[in-house]
Amino acid sequence: MPGNDMSGSQMTSSLPASGAQTGRVLGRLGSGRTPESIPPAVLEAAVLERPGGRVAWTVLLALGVIGGIQLGLGAQWSALVLVAGVALAVWDARPLLGVLTLVGTMAGYASLRTQQAQPDRLAPWTGALVTMRGDWDGQLLTLSDPRARVALSPKPEARPGSLVVSGRLVGPEGRRTPGGFDQAAWLRAQGGLFTPAPTGVLVGTQLRQQAPEESLRGWFRRGWWLACRPVKRR
Repeated sequence: MPGNDMSGSQMTSSLPASGAQTGRVLGRLGSGRTPESIPPAVLEAAVLERPGGRVAWTVLLALGVIGGIQLGLGAQWSALVLVAGVALAVWDARPLLGVLTLVGTMAGYASLRTQQAQPDRLAPWTGALVTMRGDWDGQLLTLSDPRARVALSPKPEARPGSLVVSGRLVGPEGRRTPGGFDQAAWLRAQGGLFTPAPTGVLVGTQLRQQAPEESLRGWFRRGWWLACRPVKRR
């Protein structure tokens, strides 16, 4: 009917789109297109589409937690992690999500301080020959009673699972030479929001018993252990 006939140009002109928005829409729909050749409903939906959403909010939160923990440890590059989280939120056109980075920072910093304020549960056995049973993840041994984590030296050639090991329990060493490895600082950095930081090292470790974990988590951890294990050259 003549009364209902509207041209594509008339319909396009009624859209609340700027020249820059229309240019972005044409870029997404392909070269060689003009506003008159695009169905009005498609053009309107593309113009109203939010440009953000490319970065998951969990990434920003995780960056904040990492930055907060490193800030508590005195790492000089911790500020770069926080700036990266805020910059990603701004780049994603969702600057308010930068608040998540700050929330994660406070959570990570508070968690570290809480862990550091806890008494050393392994202190009564420091310096003694002990036998321990715990859950081995390929990196650290987690004990259930007392709730603590221990580094093993030398690291046993055992797959992730339940281990029984013996040795002498000692405290971690700090940096001996300028620029050298700081074992104590590295172990403190292994703590998290829900996991305690290791406070002891079992030296002269001898493997007494092992039982690989038979579950989906055990299958994944064994694969990770095999992938990260250093290759011995003959």
